Amino acid sequence: TKIYNRRGFFEATQSIIKDESNHGKDAIIVFADMDNLKIINDVYGHEDGDFSLIQIANILKDSFRSTDIIGRIGGDEFCVFALLNCKENTENIKLRIKKMQSIANDNSNKPYYINMSLGIHAFKCDPHVNLSVILDKADSLLYTEKKNKRKYIYKDSLDNKILDAQ
Repeated sequence: TKIYNRRGFFEATQSIIKDESNHGKDAIIVFADMDNLKIINDVYGHEDGDFSLIQIANILKDSFRSTDIIGRIGGDEFCVFALLNCKENTENIKLRIKKMQSIANDNSNKPYYINMSLGIHAFKCDPHVNLSVILDKADSLLYTEKKNKRKYIYKDSLDNKILDAQ
């Protein structure tokens, strides 16, 4: 995926959060969970699963600045840390990610959508911030979104009807 692994993400993010020059700056953690990786692996094979994971990493890279920190912290789980400028808010960031996801799906010749659920938690940098607590808050927001999402993965609506019947 050419992004940080779990350890690299935690080390790089904690370094910036605890840096005294960033004290009080607005920041976010984005927790992203790829939707339907198991179905893609089971139906199309692990090469397509790997392709999908790389696409998620690319969508996140295209959605953020090169100075932001992006990592894959688990099988299908990704995180982003970013310092915010005064014009950014969590809703605008979510819309930007969804737009990049839509572009990636429109440009893909795959018969399925590559989607992710997102949880975004804003906070202020401080040497005492506990990154695990911040990640848990973003993860909780992610699962609220995931519960309310459609379950369709196929671009062809007939295949989605078959999936719904299963």
